[in-house]
Amino acid sequence: WFSSPSFDACIVQMMGVFFHGGCLVPIESAASLRRSPWWQNFTCLGAPPGPIAHLVAGDALPPNLQLVNTGAETVPAPLIEALARQSSVQRIHNFYGPTEGGGYCTTHTLFDRADDNAPRTVNRTWLGRTIGTAISNARLRVVSAFGQDVPAGWPGELWIAGPLVARGYLKPGSAEVV
Repeated sequence: WFSSPSFDACIVQMMGVFFHGGCLVPIESAASLRRSPWWQNFTCLGAPPGPIAHLVAGDALPPNLQLVNTGAETVPAPLIEALARQSSVQRIHNFYGPTEGGGYCTTHTLFDRADDNAPRTVNRTWLGRTIGTAISNARLRVVSAFGQDVPAGWPGELWIAGPLVARGYLKPGSAEVV
């Protein structure tokens, strides 16, 4: 996995692997992935777009890679297209969420070779404009600076609610939670 153990995304990446009976193989960096003795056996990759793009550019994607989970920043269309051209890649998902949202609170399928209802080609119209839909235990609102809901596709601030949201932060220098 690519995340530092001190980063919330690390937990999401590890638990997804363990819950599906997989084996987690920590690597030092994207550059070291191909040197792993398990490189040919990797079927799932979870990393931000930058390291994934590095692997694509270096022709270093594992040959049996089926699932790509990415997020933390905008996923460029050329990267999705390059991944979709890999015959072994079946699905590409984008995840989004601030730390306060438990690692991620939205998901969006960018490409799915097998699902008739999911994109089989890259829809450039929505790239960089959508973070997907709320996961099951999240409620989302996009609001203006005045706290009013804005229409779909309009810029605004994302408000997240639900059991996944952290309760607050300690005010610097006090025990008061804000």
